Amino acid sequence: MTYDDFVNIALTLPGTAEAMGTSGPSFSRDGQSMFWLKKGVLLCIKMSWDEIDDKLDRYPDVLYTTPHFNDYPALHANLELLSPELARELIQASWDDAPAKVKFRRGPKS
Repeated sequence: MTYDDFVNIALTLPGTAEAMGTSGPSFSRDGQSMFWLKKGVLLCIKMSWDEIDDKLDRYPDVLYTTPHFNDYPALHANLELLSPELARELIQASWDDAPAKVKFRRGPKS
């Protein structure tokens, strides 16, 4: 899967729009962040902590986090390994969570 493939799936959802952020393109639902491409290589996908924990447990070879994002509700995807079905699942989880206020995590997951 390519980033453009990922974007095309996201744009099928209502209220989804593209903007240019300081580190690259980003997408939002009605102005609330969903995902962004950082420095042209790192796909960051915002969603709830429960969704992140579930997805990381289910797809450890495709999804990951970095120390920089330990306390922020986002995970990263290896686009080359991402199936269209998983891309839709991630985008839907991000779209569903977009209106929610960002909740930072302090300490390890429980």
